[in-house]
Amino acid sequence: MTIRKNGGPDKADIWGIYQEGRVFIEQGEYDAAIRKLKQVIRVSPAQKRHAWRMGPGFDILRTLRTLLSQPRLPAPLTSTQRLYVEASLSLAYCYVEQIRLDQAIQILLSAISVNPNCADALCELGYIYGLKGEGTQAEAIFRKTIERHPDCARAYKSLGFFCIERDDVENGIALCKQAIRLDPGYEQAYLDLAAAYDKKGNGRQAIAAMKKALRLAPDNPYHHYHLGLLYRSYNNMDKAAGSLLKAISLSPHERIFHESLMEVRLTQGDFGKAVETAQAGLTACPRSPVIMDMLSIACFQCGRLREAIQVLNELVLMNPFEATYHFKLAVLYQHIGDVAHAVYEFGRVVMLDPENEMAEDAADALELLDQYQIQQILLLATDDTAFRLGLMRHLEETLQEKGFYLSPEGLDELGDFLQEIPAFPPLWPTSPLYN
Repeated sequence: MTIRKNGGPDKADIWGIYQEGRVFIEQGEYDAAIRKLKQVIRVSPAQKRHAWRMGPGFDILRTLRTLLSQPRLPAPLTSTQRLYVEASLSLAYCYVEQIRLDQAIQILLSAISVNPNCADALCELGYIYGLKGEGTQAEAIFRKTIERHPDCARAYKSLGFFCIERDDVENGIALCKQAIRLDPGYEQAYLDLAAAYDKKGNGRQAIAAMKKALRLAPDNPYHHYHLGLLYRSYNNMDKAAGSLLKAISLSPHERIFHESLMEVRLTQGDFGKAVETAQAGLTACPRSPVIMDMLSIACFQCGRLREAIQVLNELVLMNPFEATYHFKLAVLYQHIGDVAHAVYEFGRVVMLDPENEMAEDAADALELLDQYQIQQILLLATDDTAFRLGLMRHLEETLQEKGFYLSPEGLDELGDFLQEIPAFPPLWPTSPLYN
């Protein structure tokens, strides 16, 4: 490292340190990047040292008014000042990635104090306030940015996003269109415009905007995915499937792509193809609960009940406390006539979440199963003395030998009925011959 007369590194070394920090950012090594970028900022003579006290009482808008009240710089920034601002923006990015938002705000304000004309710093500040859930402050920052930089496409797009979020769709559309006029290659502006048209219910324009984003980045799998979702929303399932298949071809292991394609297949009603789609999805994304759940539905619709039961049993092993899986299993067991497992699974649903509406349905199903079986049991007990005696001595065991399975409530109800059956005939004849 070359040392200047005042004891610090020279400009070439500072620039090299900054570049090292940028490399660490690209590699996702944010702690290492922060160390490098802090070195740049620490040695830069451009730094104006301020200590903004972040907290509930901090007024970002008043602070910005103070910083932006400075006259526009009479001359271009020096190379040192530019490097300081660039390093500050990079450092703020690292802090945002680590969810250290107050520190990111601090460093951005320092950058703005050096260059009040830095639109990127202002936009990043607005973005961070959006992340903090303070939409009003974020919008105000973007409006200030537009006042100072009427040619800043990012500010228009970002303000449009917040308008769309709070259902001011028309203004959101106008702002996104202005961003596109300023920067026809602004991919994110087309995405937000598509979202706005979709929110308005204008599918044709939403799809057109998404296609424009796709033309700018044809190999972005998420653009194909979102186009597929738009087609699905407006009931064009064939095109939805085509877009989702393209997304999968570009990113084969993205689980949400496979899940969305499965939803389309089920909606199309082609359950054989849905089974194939689910199996391919599970090859790429093993043990995806959503894909497995939809596979069980497809198998059921195809009449492949045993396969559906197998899949649901695997889901139960993965998450034994999910009542929905037990309910579906119970229904399938009913379909194949396996009363024992149906009763058990319906009972699990009631036990897991007694207050849930599904538990009420399960309780109703159990009651119907119990009532039907109790009628059969009582008819059999009336004619079969050995069966009646077995019921009195070993109730559950005797029932199971005959293929009956009751819930605990059903067993109690049967016990009450058995008490009312006429007395059993004597074990030995009462003829005078035996007296």
